[in-house]
Amino acid sequence: METKNRDGIKDAIISQKETSFDGPMVTLVNKGTASASEILAGSLQDNERSILMGEKTYGKGLIQSLKSLGEDSGIAITVASYLTPKGNNIQGQGMTPNKLLDLPDASEYGSAEDKWVRNAELFLESLLEKEKLSFQTSESSNERIKP
Repeated sequence: METKNRDGIKDAIISQKETSFDGPMVTLVNKGTASASEILAGSLQDNERSILMGEKTYGKGLIQSLKSLGEDSGIAITVASYLTPKGNNIQGQGMTPNKLLDLPDASEYGSAEDKWVRNAELFLESLLEKEKLSFQTSESSNERIKP
């Protein structure tokens, strides 16, 4: 991820090289995904670390500085914008998920009735099954090659 100020100067922010988890991942996003969560989702998507699932995100990628103008007033000044690792500016555009979900939001997120979470679980299960089959096929062909 990087930031770009109004003069076009970019400042890269590099993540740690060590990965804590390298298995398949799904990140649920919706129109309420904005700012820091949106930047994280965009970074995960650009680095092919996670599949984004849900609906288009909000599109808030500006960095603002707040200045007090007195006791009861202030001003927010935009000083830079966030860019995803591939250089995409999400401001006003949002991130488009890899898999769109045209489902109503759950009344209680994470509940048994949350169809978004259930879709993510089913998708992850299919990815894990593909990995398992791929591993078994690879293991089986290695056994045949041995003398």
